[in-house]
Amino acid sequence: MRLRTHLCFGTFCAVLALGGCASIDPQPDIAASATLAGQRLSTIPDWSKPWNAHCSWDGTTPLSVDESIAITLERNLELRTALSDIAVARAELAGAETPPNPMLAFTYGASTEGAGVNMIAASAMQQLQWIWQRPTRVAAAEARLRAAILVAADRALATVAAVRIEHARVVAAEARVQAYAELCATLTDRMTSLVRQEQAGLITSDERRMLSDLVAKTERDRLEADATLRTTRISLLTTLALTDREDDWRSDGIWAEATMTRVVMQRLDVAAVAAMLLAADADAERAGLAGLPDLAAGIAFDRGTDGMPTLGPSLTFSLPVLDRGDPAKAAAAAAREKACLALNIARQRAIAEVNASRATFESSLAQWQRSSETRRAIAGERDAIAARAFAAGTIDISARTLVRSDLAEREVDAINDRLATIEASIALELAMGGAMGGAMGGAMGGAMGGAIAGFETTMATGGSR
Repeated sequence: MRLRTHLCFGTFCAVLALGGCASIDPQPDIAASATLAGQRLSTIPDWSKPWNAHCSWDGTTPLSVDESIAITLERNLELRTALSDIAVARAELAGAETPPNPMLAFTYGASTEGAGVNMIAASAMQQLQWIWQRPTRVAAAEARLRAAILVAADRALATVAAVRIEHARVVAAEARVQAYAELCATLTDRMTSLVRQEQAGLITSDERRMLSDLVAKTERDRLEADATLRTTRISLLTTLALTDREDDWRSDGIWAEATMTRVVMQRLDVAAVAAMLLAADADAERAGLAGLPDLAAGIAFDRGTDGMPTLGPSLTFSLPVLDRGDPAKAAAAAAREKACLALNIARQRAIAEVNASRATFESSLAQWQRSSETRRAIAGERDAIAARAFAAGTIDISARTLVRSDLAEREVDAINDRLATIEASIALELAMGGAMGGAMGGAMGGAMGGAIAGFETTMATGGSR
């Protein structure tokens, strides 16, 4: 029996000296990115708290632009994903700086001839290839880390600019809604006065109809302004990762829980991202075993000192003294955080799409029913009066043609608004993840289902109502 041992102690010491202690903590890098952003902003972002920490804004009180900026720097999910990229890059750099573990091998060979010499061999080896690859691997990892730091800082600047624009749009939209509300109130008061004058015989019904037409047109403008306000608010809340506050802002609580449940349960794109989070969970669990030794077993054939063949088991395994799997664990943890953020991004976007589609549908339905259809009905009354007047010979063909042309124009407007409502209802259904049923179907089914059924019937018969 003989013992063969191969151990390059000098190489092992050199690898230890090169490897050192690789840091996996990304906080200094995240702080460096915050400093870079702070040099170009009025404030240095504080990324020490989790993105979903309690938000001081209650969703109903006035929201200043400075408060919007502070919230988005803390909660914006795309920005937080960029910070996770820094953590991934830091883990990759730590992996590039960490030497591979030495490999130990043991072999036992029993003589196949029965009378020969048995053999036991042991060896310890350290990879040399890592030594000359290390400078380029570390340089590439450092460059990627630097890029991740710069990208996160740039993302912060872009996010602040976006939220400032969105806040300004919300303020302008609120002002437009207020202006149209005051105009509608004035016209309504004027309409009340004209109705009384018509009943007293002081004015003709045509004067009242003209004002009714203007009221309907102004109501359409008000509805469009209100829909714009809702969509701009939703856009701002999405940037702030506060889409669940949209119902609080509108003092409309029916949708808050219903939309969340519906989106999470039925949106296929959200379900797909959730599946990717499960994959990241499994990857992180596997990375938790990275500190265990690599192990290989097999059969070895050799010849003993007497020249007789030997055959026996062979075992090769790594000795986890240099790389204990910390970089792999850190990278997996950062990747899982990115997957978690991706799921929340998908949820926030889905809820925002539902709320925006809902706003568009409700506005389109109201514009059709309360504006274009009302104006079409008024034009129809004028056309009937003009037809009787033309038959009686009190107006000529030119006057009759003008009234008829006005009716045709109003009918086209009503058709266009009806089509827009159908398209908006289909978009809302898609945003909800498919055909509606259950509680949500009960909440919206009457308004949407009945309206669309009516559209299909009137379109099939060629009518305008």
